[in-house]
Amino acid sequence: MATEFENKVKGRRNKRRIMAAVAVLLILLFVYFWFFRGGGSGEAKGTATVEIRCDQLSEDLSALNDKALAGYVPEDGTIAAKTSYEIVPGETTAFDLTERICKDQDVQIEIDGNNGYGTVYVKGINYLYEFSAGKYSGWMFTVNGESPNYGADQVKLEDGDEVVWYYVIDYNKEG
Repeated sequence: MATEFENKVKGRRNKRRIMAAVAVLLILLFVYFWFFRGGGSGEAKGTATVEIRCDQLSEDLSALNDKALAGYVPEDGTIAAKTSYEIVPGETTAFDLTERICKDQDVQIEIDGNNGYGTVYVKGINYLYEFSAGKYSGWMFTVNGESPNYGADQVKLEDGDEVVWYYVIDYNKEG
């Protein structure tokens, strides 16, 4: 049988465990709201636009390695029309909005999140992949007309930003 002293010790241990569990829960809630919900506010951080284009391919379908892909190249080069989105907590990068426009406009996208650089790499959009039009072809993007030197998942958007994805036949000829 447990003595009165042993019961008190067990009671104190249980109280400490409960207090520790509550503290961990509070810390997790704080982290969640601070990092994933913009400091607890659910307010939009402005708006940004996104569009996806393949103008070079629409002008020169002969560049395609597989002619069956021509059906995925719109005549006007517009895969996803320029669309304005609210920048909301948890969706603040160029890639976040790119995923959203692809989902909203039913456009296929394939990424590689395990590329050795710690960023998301867009391999293909609308079944047009890197190398579909030669060894220097693939997807590039700009934010406000500038090409960032890092992945779209690393580019934090601000109010008024414009993201444009475009397929290039030869990235060596890009500015």
